[in-house]
Amino acid sequence: MKDKIGATGQFPKGKLNKNDEGELQIGMIITNNVIEIHFGKPVSWLGLPLAESKGFYELFGNKIKELENKD
Repeated sequence: MKDKIGATGQFPKGKLNKNDEGELQIGMIITNNVIEIHFGKPVSWLGLPLAESKGFYELFGNKIKELENKD
């Protein structure tokens, strides 16, 4: 994970609700054949608009493929 992870202090799509703490940069790595998702801070919920959902899906899928190719 080269990029900074955690809260950015930004609300690029506006505040979703009163509990929205803003944008969050995450990272995914593989350690000992386990996909780790790093949030950089405690997180109780995550809201993803469509484009970000697709990006998460793609990133997670790529990590799954990495694990499958290790066998």
